Amino acid sequence: ATAQFLSGNTDEATAKFILDNDLDADIFYKSMTKEFVDLMHANGRVVNVWTVDTLEAAEQMLELGVDQITSNILE
Repeated sequence: ATAQFLSGNTDEATAKFILDNDLDADIFYKSMTKEFVDLMHANGRVVNVWTVDTLEAAEQMLELGVDQITSNILE
């Protein structure tokens, strides 16, 4: 997949839409779960999280296994 679906949700409907449409995931970081990351990776999808503007939040996302982080602050 080369396009990412932007969402604030990691619910079953969002996962199904992403997988059914051969998209990658671009999810608001506060919604991200390890289960969602694992499901996306099991299906060959890339997981990006957005608006990760603290080092603590970035570290949490890396622990969940996300592939990409979008941030407004470089530190």
